This record gives sequence, structure tokens and C-alpha cells, in this order.
Amino acid sequence: MLPKVFVYPEGQRIWLVRASGGKHFQNFLKHGVVAIAHIDKLIKKHALKEIPSRDILRRYLEAESDNFFESPLTVLKTLDDAKDEADSDIELAEEEYFESKMSLANREAQVNKFVQEMRLGDLVVTLCKSDIVIGQFTSDSYIDETVLSNTVYRGAKEPKIEYLDSKLRRNVAWGKPFSRELISAGLKKPLLARNTVSSLDENWDKIYSLIYPVFVRRDIVYFSNRVAKSGPVSTRSMCRLLDFVVCTQLATDALLKQTFPEFDLAKLLEESLHGTDFQERLTSQAEVMSPGYFHHAVRVLDGVRPEVYARILASLLAFGLTGCQGGSDALNSLSEKIVSTLQQDDMSQERTAKPADKDKTDKMLDEYKQIMEKKGVSGLTSSLDLKLANVDSALPSLSFSPQINIPGPSDSSPQLGEQHSGAVEQFRLDLE
Repeated sequence: MLPKVFVYPEGQRIWLVRASGGKHFQNFLKHGVVAIAHIDKLIKKHALKEIPSRDILRRYLEAESDNFFESPLTVLKTLDDAKDEADSDIELAEEEYFESKMSLANREAQVNKFVQEMRLGDLVVTLCKSDIVIGQFTSDSYIDETVLSNTVYRGAKEPKIEYLDSKLRRNVAWGKPFSRELISAGLKKPLLARNTVSSLDENWDKIYSLIYPVFVRRDIVYFSNRVAKSGPVSTRSMCRLLDFVVCTQLATDALLKQTFPEFDLAKLLEESLHGTDFQERLTSQAEVMSPGYFHHAVRVLDGVRPEVYARILASLLAFGLTGCQGGSDALNSLSEKIVSTLQQDDMSQERTAKPADKDKTDKMLDEYKQIMEKKGVSGLTSSLDLKLANVDSALPSLSFSPQINIPGPSDSSPQLGEQHSGAVEQFRLDLE
């Protein structure tokens, strides 16, 4: 079997939920929840067991805002208008009152997102000063007044107990926390959002690269490399990495769509055969830092299922980085898997891709192996301390969730609302 890849489920959203600057991070993880305190007073005052309607929530927030600022504003306006100090105080109070109205709209929007817009199966991110964690909603919003606690052990000091009493909650299945140092530069600013609840939808690809090494959305395959080496790195090695990615994409094209009777892979990789069917469809986004990231996206060939293209591309990436020293058995095994996958897909889907027979695939893979060896690709893992962009077990395995059930070659892309069994399989490229 070639590696399976994750197919992005259209409709899934990604949320950032933080509380008190990450103070409740450990409580969130320990108890499998996220919670906000925006309507705690309303819940307590009326002993609510169910979430009130949106209209009631708005009227409550308006009243709370008016009551809070009405008293100081009224007192200040009764002062002698002739006094400069009073005038400035009134102006300041009016400014604060206006800001309170803005805060009202903001609080209402955040409560509405938490209650109405978040959906079962959406991804959620929370973080503290040092770590970040990704999870998936396993419940709708609900009210719970149970006070949650977490004991923080501090070496020789007395343990510290942290309490979480925010009453508006959702259940979450969390993955394993990982260091914020692993976050790509493009994701750091969105994670600084001041609101308790905010959307990360625009950064979905950067979030996904922390979970999956290769994933698909529509007809685009996404994958990433992380340069983990600190300090200056070899310019030649960086260029060699990008050249390797380009060569691997072109080799994937060649395996999926052989259009030349006398096919010359070496010529393709050296010249890219501009003007032929092998069009340049690969783009890369570099965060030129060390450590830093290269994020890549390639549009698949017409008539080829994106999942199949991604599986072969991922196999060749791994083969190029680690399989160049492998013997003929490894090469033959990879060849058989590629041919089998292509034939099965071509037969069941009636696609236009024309898979090569095993002899041609063997020959092409052997040529690819020799070219990559000559280019010194296998040395990249050490010279750049090359890592996968994704973090092991960043997302938990959930049997209920269609979002992380990965389809095989004959499966269709899962949609929200469908139920599947079986746990997620996260493909790991072995770079050792």
C-alpha cells in the first residue's frame, strides 16, 4: 500500500479559543473542554440550564454594558460644567462609554461564534506562553457550572491549584501539545489575536501542515519541509532541496502520464521540457529563516485523482530522501505498489491517466534513484536537519469524525455529517 493522504473536508472551520492569556490551557487539556466566561453573570443570576436565545443574549449584554457605565457618566455630567477638569472627565467617560458599545458588539459576536457558528468536527486551537495544541469539537455548546481544577506541581514549591469556572463550554478531543517554536512564521501573527474566540479559517493550510505531511484540497496537493538547523545554512543545500521537490513533482507526472514513446526522465528533470504536456504547476512559499519552512502546492494533472497523485508524490519524496541507499528489493516493492494503485484507480474511476506497466515503472524509478543520488539528495536531511512540517499526533484519532477518516483509493472525499468508523492514519515519512 502507498501512503494514504488526508482530504480536506469542505465546510470544516478552524477556531482559536484562548482564555485569560492561556491561564486555563492545562484545564482545557485535562478536562477535554474549551470554555468562555462572557455570559457567566447571566447564567448565575437566572440559574440557566440551557443556552438562551440570541435575542435574550443581546438584551442581556446591552443591559450589562449600560448599567456598568451609566453611573459614572451620570455623576460626571452633574458636575460644574465650568470646570476644565470636569469637562475632560466627562469627555473621557463618553469615550469609554462608546468603547463599551464596541465591546458589546465584540462580546456578542464572540458568544455567537461559540454557540452558533462552531460545529461538531471543526478544529480548535488553544495555546499558552510556551505550547500550542490542536483539537476537534466533540459536542455542541452547553452550560456547566462545575468548577474544574488542575494541580500544577512546581518542584520544591507548594503545588498550585488552578480553577476553571467559565460556564459556557464545548467538549474537545485534544491532540498532544507541542512547542510554539514549531509554528511557521505565517501563523504566528494570527495566533496573537486578542479576542477570546476568533477564526483561523484563512490560515487553514498552515494549521494542516502541523497535522499532516501531505494533504489535498480540491485539485491541489500541499506538502511542507521544515529546515530545523539553526543559524546559517548552505545556500547550495537550500537550492538542492527546491530542485529535489521540482524533480519529484515532474517524476510523479511522468509515472502518471507517459506521453513520449522514447521517454527520457533525465532530460525531463534537467530541462523541464518546457512547451510539452509537463507544465510547471508547482509553487512554493519560503520562510527564509533557519529554522524555517518551505510550503509547497502543486495542481494535479488533468484526469488524475488528487489523492492518487498525492500518494505517489509522497512516496517519491520519501524514496528520494531515504531510499537512494536502498537495494533493488525496495525499488521493486515501490514499483509494484505504484502500478497496482494506478491500475486499480484507472479501472474503477475510468480516468485518463495511463499507468505504466511494471517494467517501465521499474526502469523509471531506477533512473530517478540514480539521478537523485547524483544530485546528493540524501545528504539534505543532515545538512539542513530536514524535518517534516507536521507534528506527530498533533490531532487525536477519533472514530466519530468524518473529517479525519482518510479515504482509500476507491473512496470518495468524506463530507460533513457522514459517519465513519475507524481511526485516522497519519502517514509518516521516515527521514532517519
